[in-house]
Amino acid sequence: MVAYARVIYAVLLSWVTHVFTKGENITESCMYLYEKGVEAYLDNRFDECVVNFENAIQKYKDYTQKLQNCRIKCKREADFSEPLYPVDVDNLLFYERAVKATLCIVRCKRTKKNTFDKFNINKEAQKLFQQLKPYEYLHICYFQVKELRYFCVWV
Repeated sequence: MVAYARVIYAVLLSWVTHVFTKGENITESCMYLYEKGVEAYLDNRFDECVVNFENAIQKYKDYTQKLQNCRIKCKREADFSEPLYPVDVDNLLFYERAVKATLCIVRCKRTKKNTFDKFNINKEAQKLFQQLKPYEYLHICYFQVKELRYFCVWV
């Protein structure tokens, strides 16, 4: 009965928590688009600036959603896996699940290597997007092309 309940819970959890991604352009990485956006901004080509930054932000969102899907799947697998030892000694079960989830995420990234490589996200790029730098440029570009209605949309 308990195993049956676990299966139902896992199916419901995967149905509710799966993050859907939109289609993305696989030819250009988000860092390339970001750099093209900065270049367009510096050259006062604000229409091109808007297009490049919108695409870079969408690419980064797609990347984070794919990474979230891996994390959700791995967390679920780690939570429902059988423990190595039947008795939880000194709370080792927590660490066992953390290690299993981490290894699963690494495995997920390896199996989807082509998917994650096309985003070209390194620590520097991640920091830029987490600091919301593309949004700062995008807001100025929207202001310059008189598209104030989109000024607050890309948050």
